[in-house]
Amino acid sequence: MTPADLIKRYVELRNEKNLLTAEMEAAIKPYSEALEAIELALLDWLNVNGLDNFKSPHGTAFKKAGIGTKMVDREKLINFVRETGNFDVFTNNLTKEWVKAYVAEHGAAPPGVEVSTFHVLNVRKA
Repeated sequence: MTPADLIKRYVELRNEKNLLTAEMEAAIKPYSEALEAIELALLDWLNVNGLDNFKSPHGTAFKKAGIGTKMVDREKLINFVRETGNFDVFTNNLTKEWVKAYVAEHGAAPPGVEVSTFHVLNVRKA
């Protein structure tokens, strides 16, 4: 096959895959909605009855606590961490955008950072 043939076939397969994905999502939507409705009904029942779980012959429904966090004042948090020395608050992640900008400006990665590049192939429909 020529590169043009490969690109044509790639676009055809991608379009077929996208169509099947959309059909699958539409087919399972009623199931997802029903499951969500049952989850809400069970959670409401547990709350009304003051329970954390309910065991039945078919399975167990239980509440699981979660937490959501959002930094609302970066400076306050940074000052708090500096004052307490609790640097474990932060993860060891960098924003790719910042690293790219740093490399573009300085011609090298920041100290303590290794940068690798890779290429992926994308195909656009004509």
